[in-house]
Amino acid sequence: WVTWVIVGLASLHGVAALKHHFVDRDDTLRRMLGRSGNH
Repeated sequence: WVTWVIVGLASLHGVAALKHHFVDRDDTLRRMLGRSGNH
């Protein structure tokens, strides 16, 4: 069951990153990927 907990947490993390990018329109995903908006 530990595997499913890890998969669930990773999925939740990915969904949260996409929510920040598409819903909140902030630069959280860009910062996580190591790209800045100024370049």
